[in-house]
Amino acid sequence: MGNSPLALSLPALGCWEVEAPQYDSQIALRALASLTLDATDIYFEGASISREPKALLQSYQTPGRYLPKTQTLWTTGNLNQYRCRYSVSLLEALSELAERHAEPELFDSLFLYRGPAAILEWPETFHGPIWISKDVSEANVLVLANILQAVHLFLPRESG
Repeated sequence: MGNSPLALSLPALGCWEVEAPQYDSQIALRALASLTLDATDIYFEGASISREPKALLQSYQTPGRYLPKTQTLWTTGNLNQYRCRYSVSLLEALSELAERHAEPELFDSLFLYRGPAAILEWPETFHGPIWISKDVSEANVLVLANILQAVHLFLPRESG
């Protein structure tokens, strides 16, 4: 990982990993909304975000630096990144939009932060593993895993 532009913080520190064989975007967004994570900010990245989700994300957007490293490797030059205040209502509204939008039209990557610290990283949202801070209780992780019909495990800190 090191200095890679795609480097993620949680796997390097030791974290929970939640992964399902497939995700339903509506259920996944509602599941995230049901967690108690004390998040302050939520970050979204995408190269194909459509008009309606863009308008929603812009309505929750807050000033400040975009903290996660860019996760999109290939883009037509239209990469959108949003720093938003964390809100259950934002996740619920995105879940409603998922009824009528393909997943890439929503966003490609999602990150939850508490201040400057990542507490959830999902760089391949709706497709790859979700990494959750080791500071989050296993009970909370298990709730998410059960809703998503996923497996969860603890990944120890990377050595090296």
